[in-house]
Amino acid sequence: MAKAAQNAAWCRTFAILAQLFNANRDPERAKPIDPMQFYTWGENKSDGGIVRSTKETRAEMRVLFPGGTRKAKARAKGKA
Repeated sequence: MAKAAQNAAWCRTFAILAQLFNANRDPERAKPIDPMQFYTWGENKSDGGIVRSTKETRAEMRVLFPGGTRKAKARAKGKA
């Protein structure tokens, strides 16, 4: 029963993350995502929509969220 409650709490969190992503995405560059695409505990869903964190997906998220590219540029300047 505790596992089901924990799973329900995470599903609510994934729904919020998906809403944030979909509200801030560029319709010309990114497709809307399903909340279960954030679910990474190995239970593949029928659409196979699990998103793994890669260099490309992190770069896409930086572009989609406000201020993400500014922080990346500032970080790059700090390293140089």
